[in-house]
Amino acid sequence: MRTSWAVAVLLAFAAITPLGGQRASVRGDLSAKCDKCADAAARARTAANEWLDQQAKYDDLQEQEKAAEADRAAVSARLTQLESDPKADPLEIQANQARLNELEKEIDQLSGRVMFALIDLVRDRDAYNDAIESLDACNATCVSSDVIPIAGDSTGEPDPPTYELNGYEPSFWMSSSNVAVSTLLQDKLADIGDPIVIPASALPVAQRWFNPLRLIEPTVQAATADVHIMLIDKGGSTGQTLVMSVLNMTGKPVRLGGQPFSIEPIKSQSQQQVAQAFSRLSKAAATRIDLKGYCLEFLKAPPGANTLYRLAPKAVQQKFAPMSKLLQSADRIEKANALHPDSNPAAYADSIKQWSLWSIEQKLNDRRFSDALVDYTKKHAQAAGMKWSPQSEAQIRAAAPNRWRDITSILRDAGMVAPQ
Repeated sequence: MRTSWAVAVLLAFAAITPLGGQRASVRGDLSAKCDKCADAAARARTAANEWLDQQAKYDDLQEQEKAAEADRAAVSARLTQLESDPKADPLEIQANQARLNELEKEIDQLSGRVMFALIDLVRDRDAYNDAIESLDACNATCVSSDVIPIAGDSTGEPDPPTYELNGYEPSFWMSSSNVAVSTLLQDKLADIGDPIVIPASALPVAQRWFNPLRLIEPTVQAATADVHIMLIDKGGSTGQTLVMSVLNMTGKPVRLGGQPFSIEPIKSQSQQQVAQAFSRLSKAAATRIDLKGYCLEFLKAPPGANTLYRLAPKAVQQKFAPMSKLLQSADRIEKANALHPDSNPAAYADSIKQWSLWSIEQKLNDRRFSDALVDYTKKHAQAAGMKWSPQSEAQIRAAAPNRWRDITSILRDAGMVAPQ
């Protein structure tokens, strides 16, 4: 079972969305509509069970806390009564005082456990919602025979052309400077992981070319005007926060290369206009891919849910190229099982990747990292309505040295040195 201090560090991964009174409630139909969605359905059922189990644990801890507080109130009232009675038995006063001290300690521990259980409950709720979204997206494609093979599958067909997203080879949607960028929100690194083959969209129902907002770079448009991408943020600063929709209207499969690339948030007043323009490109459903995203600027606010991004221009790609190299090093170290997770391994890896980027951007050393980790966790804990105590801070500081060790190993692999 995960230790409480490890659970507390989960708050450092991203802003935690308060539950707002919502209880775990899962829908009845979690089935796959075709064979290719069987894994997505299994993940949705697992996520549903984990959310329901965590709700039960959270409810039980809350009941224990309420019972302990009721006991404390009764003992405190009795102690007050005894202390005001000159004839009271000193041994009884001593026993009630000892019991009161025990209850104070028990309530303090239970309060921490309730906070940690709520963190896990929010995480499991978000994991369930993500799993449902992925299942629904997969089921929506079951009417088509198209598949999305992972690059390297043996199909007997020639390898499709590869497009690197940070190289500007295809005409990427929203790559133009004609769409204004928000300077108040964080830019991100999107990590596609392994290369992915995208099947062609259904050309008979596709509108071959549509550019109402002049969003495509003119210099790239002539090269290939038939691969379009839209990026939407699901909310949060770290981890699997992005959905990439791809319309491949070339008439043949294309492969998106697997490496990190920089993206920029579009200003809110342009969001609806861009989304409508993208939807008019084709009547065919776009291929949807979940991506991990990592914020690049510590002091800027993370984007809200449904924020649209564009692929950053070449100058920005070059500016953040060292960060891209750092993320590739982190991916290698994670795949080699060389990290030392103190909590959920996948969530821990996302946290280490994020803080590796911020450690360079903010010039953190071990002491400044520990302080930043505490401040960041405290801010998001309090924003979620959770209690914060000296014990909470001590738990985060106890976790910091191990995490800093993993961060510095990533920096070394990328040829970088942490500030002293």
